[in-house]
Amino acid sequence: MKKALVLVMAVMALVACQKQAQQSTQVAQNANGVVIPAVNTWELAQNLAVYGYVNKSAEALVEAADILVSVPVVFCEREKQNPVEVKPSRKLTTVDRLLADASEISDDAVLLGRIESVRGRAALISQMEGTRGGVSGAMVSDEIIYGNSDQVIFQDFKANEPAVVVIMGMGEPDLDAYIYDEDMNLVAQDCGCDYNCHVSWVPSYTGRYLIRIVNNGSESKEFTLATN
Repeated sequence: MKKALVLVMAVMALVACQKQAQQSTQVAQNANGVVIPAVNTWELAQNLAVYGYVNKSAEALVEAADILVSVPVVFCEREKQNPVEVKPSRKLTTVDRLLADASEISDDAVLLGRIESVRGRAALISQMEGTRGGVSGAMVSDEIIYGNSDQVIFQDFKANEPAVVVIMGMGEPDLDAYIYDEDMNLVAQDCGCDYNCHVSWVPSYTGRYLIRIVNNGSESKEFTLATN
């Protein structure tokens, strides 16, 4: 129990540091004058949510929700080739879902109070901003891919700005991601032995790129796709 508590505290400390860094750079620019993509923070929240669900940590779920409140995200339908007829069954990891699940895991009064605080802040931000993520920010969608197959998803990116593609698909089978330009030149890839993919590059032109996801296993797999 003591080791588990120490591990949770370490994870929370890491997230707090990354949150502080993100808040200080979210409206700033890097050395090349390019805005830091919000999708990186979204990925951090998703990884923390996975930790929370695996370890039944309500604190981690609330922390993930708190991070997502500050990230502009738009849920979208994407144009794709080789789509799967069956729709994904699992739900996107949203602020509402995280807070609801945290409430079921723990009845601690302090934590419940924080849940209400995060929920209230989310409602206030939503009311003030209207449609969040309409101009910039992470575009997120739930997807599914057949076994031993590939799927192509189309996405437009801006020239000379960092482009990020994140695939969250915990558990077997392994997925790989390849990015091609309009001339079918491979510009970036992540084909490691991890369940998730993170691909980043700087497009040379503004236009449409092809995101090719490859399922290396025999079974269909659900995943969440995020792009900045």
